[in-house]
This record gives sequence, structure tokens and C-alpha cells, in this order.
Amino acid sequence: MNKNYNSYLGLSLEQEFKLKLYSQIVDNLNEKQKKRLLLEILKYMLLNDNILKYLIKYTNLK
Repeated sequence: MNKNYNSYLGLSLEQEFKLKLYSQIVDNLNEKQKKRLLLEILKYMLLNDNILKYLIKYTNLK
């Protein structure tokens, strides 16, 4: 993959580091905790989608 494309759409080095840290934390969770965390993450992703849709709809891009 093109390096410029990857840096634009991929994760930054800082984000990759955070992802590795979270991965280690998740490895130590039991199944119930993992399911609860997954649902919480999905909820925040949906809220983020709503915010983006609102901003696109109500932002005047002149």
C-alpha cells in the first residue's frame, strides 16, 4: 500500500501504540467483560455516526 495513502487513512504511530495497549488490556478480560466492552464500543461508534451525520446535514460548506 502507498505510504501516503496509509498515513492518510491508516492509523498514526500513536494510535497504533494505543491499540497495542488496549489489546493487552482486552486479553486480560473475561468473556462477559469483553462482551460488555464490545457493546459499549458499538454504542459510541453509533453515536459518532449520528454526530457526523448531524454535522454534515447542518454545516454550511460554502
